[in-house]
Amino acid sequence: MSRPISLEEMVRLFKVRHATAHMFKIDHFSLLRKHGIEKVESSVFDLAGHKWKLSVHPNGHTNAKGTHYVSLYLMNQAPVYDTLTYELLAVSQLEPKWHTHGRDEYETNEELGSEGFREFISLVDLKKNGFLIGDCCMFGVKFHGIEPAKPGTAESFSLIEKPLNHRVTWMMTMFSSFNPGNVHQSNEFVVGTRKWRIKVHPRGSMGEKDKSFSVYLSALGFVNNAPKTKTYARFKLRVLDQSWCGSKGWSVPQESYFYYRWSEKTQFPIGDSLLFEYDNEVNDVLEISGDLEFISCYPISPVAVHMTGHDLVTLTEPGVHYFISSKTPGHCYAGLKLRVVVGPLTKAVPVPNVPTKKIELSLMDRFNRWLRTFGPQPHH
Repeated sequence: MSRPISLEEMVRLFKVRHATAHMFKIDHFSLLRKHGIEKVESSVFDLAGHKWKLSVHPNGHTNAKGTHYVSLYLMNQAPVYDTLTYELLAVSQLEPKWHTHGRDEYETNEELGSEGFREFISLVDLKKNGFLIGDCCMFGVKFHGIEPAKPGTAESFSLIEKPLNHRVTWMMTMFSSFNPGNVHQSNEFVVGTRKWRIKVHPRGSMGEKDKSFSVYLSALGFVNNAPKTKTYARFKLRVLDQSWCGSKGWSVPQESYFYYRWSEKTQFPIGDSLLFEYDNEVNDVLEISGDLEFISCYPISPVAVHMTGHDLVTLTEPGVHYFISSKTPGHCYAGLKLRVVVGPLTKAVPVPNVPTKKIELSLMDRFNRWLRTFGPQPHH
């Protein structure tokens, strides 16, 4: 099914022709059902001299026959001292008509309340009769017996499953300089139509005071002229584990690509540190100078050698840094090596084509490597 006119024109005509009505357009309706969202509320609007909200329940009610219904309610946001006649609507996108249960009366009510229908329209009718086209549907309310003061109003709600900028990282450098008793906030960022911040309580908050490291997502204002409606966000807050393999530390991984996959998605800031914890009877940490040594596991002239078993290496220079283990033959070939990129960089860094099999060394290279396995002999 296709609309005879555009949605924009449809909304415009509705507002002109129904001056005592409010339309609530919902885009991506199927996502509301997919993610099990109980209800979507409109922003507060003024009609008939009072403040209201519409509440749409996409997974509203299933009757004994298994028919699924959308529920629709009108909610007063301030006391109502008059009896008002209203009509709840689902607006067709094929022709100028709507689905309704007829006119009803909103009684005097000094409390905040709601009136409406648990079985307003079935999902079958919503899809079959032109009320849901292109995953968009339009609900509304119209008041009768009142003088129109101005044209009708309309708004839209859209649920975005994965915004383009859906992943945000807050890198808290120089963390030791943060006052642990204060609340610390990230810079403001935008996802969807809202502004957000990440908040951190280093010593925990509320019941977890001095027990936990607390992290929160805080919703701020809206961007540009986005409607100020309730926001539904499914999110995951994570603190990056900067150690490797859990309690195993710097050791031969079960999968040879483990360290490569861990580091390829991360650019480390200048001044960050890597902590290598390992058994120094079987492993060490060599910082080497290039791709060839890294791929071949054959260090020619190490930049630095660490052997304590608990080595904190500070990344002081931008560029690519390479680390391998050399103490036990075969550990580097088995994947005990790490390549990290430290930024900011002035140009892109190519990712080396790491072979799945070790490189064949020349006879002389193998002979030199064999010689290096001999340590200094004691003098008598």
